[in-house]
Order: sequence, then C-alpha cells, then structure tokens
Amino acid sequence: MIENGLSVVGLTGRSPDSVGCGQLVDLGPRFPARGRTAGVQSCPEGAGCNLPLSPGGEESLMAEKSSNGQKWQLLGLGVTGFSALCTVFAALIGAGFFVGHVTAAGAKPAVTVTVTVTASPGATGTANALVYYQGGVTINSNTLDFDSKPPGPGPITAAFYYATYALETASNTGGFAVWKQDGTPTASQCKSWVPTHLTTDLSNIVPGMNICFRTDQGRYGLLSVRAGTSENDLNGYVIVWGS
Repeated sequence: MIENGLSVVGLTGRSPDSVGCGQLVDLGPRFPARGRTAGVQSCPEGAGCNLPLSPGGEESLMAEKSSNGQKWQLLGLGVTGFSALCTVFAALIGAGFFVGHVTAAGAKPAVTVTVTVTASPGATGTANALVYYQGGVTINSNTLDFDSKPPGPGPITAAFYYATYALETASNTGGFAVWKQDGTPTASQCKSWVPTHLTTDLSNIVPGMNICFRTDQGRYGLLSVRAGTSENDLNGYVIVWGS
C-alpha cells in the first residue's frame, strides 16, 4: 500500500511480498511524522486477501536491517578496542612505567649546601673545649703570664720565663709536662697528662716539642715550639683553654 507516496510494510506472518487485508500496518521509525502509528489495511469489495507490496518495499527493509547490523558491529569493535587499551594502560602502571616520569608542577630541584670549617693553627683537638687564648708567642727572660689575655709580663711566682734552652716557672701550682706520645694532644689529654708529669723546670728545649702546661690560676694549655727558637728566645704557638 502506498500512503502519501511512502511504502508501507505489513507486519503479518505471510509472504513478505504482500500485506494481508485487515492486518495492522506499522509505519516504523522511518516515518517520524507518524511516529509508530498502526492502521488497518482494507481491501476493496471482492478483492483478494493479499495485496502486493509497493515496488522496493522488501529491498528497503533489507537495507535498513543491514545498516543497523553494521552499526552494532562498529560499536562492538569500539568497546573491544577501548577494553584492550585499558588493559595495556593498567599493565604499564603496575610495572611502574610512569614512576619518575611525572614532575609536580612548580617543584624545585633540591639545593645542596656544603659548609667547610677550617681550624686555626694550633687549635687541633680543641673540640668541646673553651679557648681562652691562642696565638704566636716569644718567651725569654721577660716573663709571660698566661693567665693574662693576651699574655703579658707577670710576677715571677706566676709567669713563665726562658733562658739558656730552659723553660721555668716559680709558681706553686703551675708547671710543664712534655707530651711524649704521637700526634698533637687535645685539651682533655693535656689536662690528664699534666698532673702526673708536672715539673717547673724543662731543659733542652728544641723545635717540634709539644709541651702541655698548667697556669698559676689552674688553666691548661699547649705550647708548640717552633723553628727560630734560640738559646735565649723561645719561638712558639700557644693555646690556653679555660675561662
């Protein structure tokens, strides 16, 4: 049947070449102006029960079915491809592929700061000890009092003096102790060494000697004899610990 120039497909159980009289006719989704309107196909009086379909009706139905089938096939391929991509992406994450490939926005490289501390000459082994005074000195018959800062002339009963290669003091509490072990002694080593090796008169002073000492007021120190020392002049570097 042809309505308004459109082909009508009969929904019957009969041959696809005809539409039964008195059967419901579905105009289908191809005719949006009519929606899915159904009507009854009538026949003229005395006509047969089957009317032929309009030319091209069966071919139009077959073409629609083929087009829908291709759309579903393409949709299935798209879903399958997306699923495979997700599987590959998950495998890469599990293998740690992206670790280290992403840098947080605005992140700055770490800065390494190196601090170098240079000890003053003669300050070896003075860690954790308060330095009262350190520096170069010359000791001779003009006495030096190491309880003064800087050391200066002092009474004979408290100061040190040097003559004829001998270092002496008249102090009742102070004195000297030559360091006889390897290396340069620390403050604690001198403090332990002096009480058991204390003397108020040292002779045969030569460059290279390390002499621990204790002042009249009880401070401990280290006198390193340097080159240039002569019979009546001792050239040295001294460090005194205490407060």
